[in-house]
Amino acid sequence: MANGVLIFKIVGNTRPEIIAKYNDDGFDSNLARKIANKHTIYGEEAHPKDMLSYRTDESKYYSIYITQNEKNENVFLVFILDSNESIAPFSIMLSELREFIILSLNKSESVLKDAIKHILEERNDLIQDVRDVKRLQERIVTKANELLDEKNFEKTQEMIKRANEIPPKIANLCKKADQAFHDQKNYRQAQRYYKEASNLAKKIKQKSISKLLEQKAKRAEEIPQFAKNWAITYDQIVKPLRKIEKRDHDYYLKPIKLINRAIEISDFLEEDKTIEDLQKLADYLERANDLMEEVDAIDEKIKEVLIKIKR
Repeated sequence: MANGVLIFKIVGNTRPEIIAKYNDDGFDSNLARKIANKHTIYGEEAHPKDMLSYRTDESKYYSIYITQNEKNENVFLVFILDSNESIAPFSIMLSELREFIILSLNKSESVLKDAIKHILEERNDLIQDVRDVKRLQERIVTKANELLDEKNFEKTQEMIKRANEIPPKIANLCKKADQAFHDQKNYRQAQRYYKEASNLAKKIKQKSISKLLEQKAKRAEEIPQFAKNWAITYDQIVKPLRKIEKRDHDYYLKPIKLINRAIEISDFLEEDKTIEDLQKLADYLERANDLMEEVDAIDEKIKEVLIKIKR
């Protein structure tokens, strides 16, 4: 589950400004700048990467690029997760989420804070609703009561009937899917269970739950290929680094985007320790690039002095 959420904005290399937060757990401007830089490095200057996950020793952060405002400030939404938390519930229905945030940006700070708190609670509820039969049944009955208020008795009866039948089936399918995925590594079977559960969620008009389970099914389908891609991507990262003594101007930055690809693959594989190591590698490469630029500048000054003292 997410422990907190916040919105920050930044333009260029200026100091980021946190404009709304809820249980931010010590999130500061330095971390905001680092995350914003990652969005630019892994995306483009004119269009930052849509979403990325970032880890520190304490927490896991899932950042979503929202928009660029009229002042050319880039706006980001960041969820603060448990270190081993899946990003799946926070990565669905992003277009609706962005639209909601953009509308809320024009409101007061208190309204914006209420908005991100609502998003946090809604996404956390998803995690529980999928497996908690009683919670899901209560949600359906609430919707049924809305139909009753509209005097739609036939649909109300049908909805209550489905409330008794479908949530236990969804919970059972999710349990079987999780076992197939995590314990048996049978991704094809897991995909089938998640897809069946998603279709059942559609029958009770639980769009968010259906989307979440669809994403889990898609992830199960893609895991085998991602596992193969990991070995290829690793070789691509390591190959140029074996020739460190022959580095060119962009030597240290070339593997950065590949590292992000490796992080995405590792997110699919839920290999948090590997992601921590990849992030350290990316940080070292960025730092080495900064130092190399300093060395290049000093080299030019050395050449200038040599020309001046030449006889």
